[in-house]
Amino acid sequence: MLYNNYKMATLTAIRQYTLSDFKNKEDSGNIPELENLVIEKINKLASRVGAPTYQKTPVFKRYNYNKKKKVNENITSDDWETIRNFKTTTLDKNMEGLEAQMDQIRSYLNKLTNENYKEISNEIKMVIKDIVDQNEEQYLSKIGVSIFEIGSANRFLSKVYVKLYKELIDTYPIMKNVCTSNFNSFQLLFETFDYCDANENYDKFCDITKQNEKRKALSKFLMICVEYNIIELESMEKIILDFLNKINEYIECKEKENAVDEIVANLAIMILSSVTVFKKMNSHNKIFKDIEILSGLNVKKYPGLSNKTLFKFLDIVEELEDENSSSDDE
Repeated sequence: MLYNNYKMATLTAIRQYTLSDFKNKEDSGNIPELENLVIEKINKLASRVGAPTYQKTPVFKRYNYNKKKKVNENITSDDWETIRNFKTTTLDKNMEGLEAQMDQIRSYLNKLTNENYKEISNEIKMVIKDIVDQNEEQYLSKIGVSIFEIGSANRFLSKVYVKLYKELIDTYPIMKNVCTSNFNSFQLLFETFDYCDANENYDKFCDITKQNEKRKALSKFLMICVEYNIIELESMEKIILDFLNKINEYIECKEKENAVDEIVANLAIMILSSVTVFKKMNSHNKIFKDIEILSGLNVKKYPGLSNKTLFKFLDIVEELEDENSSSDDE
């Protein structure tokens, strides 16, 4: 009884936080930075979980140790000859060295932060230079893929990875092909949207959530690529205008509600991740007006428009108006 009372008192004493607490903390501007060690661990986890070969559930093989092995007594003389002449497979030392260097680059990429950027980026560049000096320039595309995959999966450090990517492209232009290829297929990610109730199929719900997060991270990464002149401004502007056309079409259909939610979430990320870039677009005033109109719609009249999306439109309008006010004050 005494133990139970102590347990209840301990649970009661645990501090609980609401969304308002986090919002107040954000508004205060007094947010301590994470330690480098913590950021490094988060990056490693994000890289592993985001990898296409990642398995959520480990697969264990079951062995029957009580079962005796059967020996095939009918081994021919040819079989014995093969066994005697068996040679272990030897790896090409040069290839083995290159793969080790690739692993080293991936390791450095997972450690990259704002604080250690100069040190880690120099280490990466030295390894790449060593690979090129070995006349293995075909590996540059592979390196570009690694940077793109890791960088575009990390929304919090997108700018750091794009900065490195830009510096490498300036030295090795072939790396830009990876970004161009991914950008060209970017819009295809918004053609189909899956939805699943977590109560009906939790595993599928988690898979869909993971895909949605990857899409958002990629949106931010590509917008910052525009900021660093890796991707043309007009190309991203066209995508944003296409998104708005899709939204205006989809809000008329109830079955498109989830698609609208995702498109608007990515639209907000693209615009707000680099307002400076957005303002350079020729049609930025038109885009702002369209979003302003959408933010004032009645959800009851548009079956494909949710309150969640409506508030996201209002967030975009508010952020852009605040940005304009700040610019006017200066």
